[in-house]
Amino acid sequence: MNAPFSIWSQYYNTEEPEEAILEFEKDGLEYTELSSEHITSLLEREGSPEKIGADFANFCLQHGIKIPQAHIIFPSNIVSDSGAVDLIEKQIKMLSAMGVRAAV
Repeated sequence: MNAPFSIWSQYYNTEEPEEAILEFEKDGLEYTELSSEHITSLLEREGSPEKIGADFANFCLQHGIKIPQAHIIFPSNIVSDSGAVDLIEKQIKMLSAMGVRAAV
């Protein structure tokens, strides 16, 4: 079985997520793994995680890019970090709305 070639979106580390997607499209790639830095950028936007995820997924679809996996932000101590569970939940909701199947 041949697995599709994918590059971590942080390859374009100075770009907004949409700009990285456009670069991947120019490069002729179909797949990327969404970086935690791009997840942070997306979650800083106005709207629910589900709306942000759906909007970004639609943008990716328009440009022929699929995101099967993402690198989430996972706080090192979820017990003592009062916002850790909320952050993880927001990421999962957003990535689920994008159709991302795996988070590492």
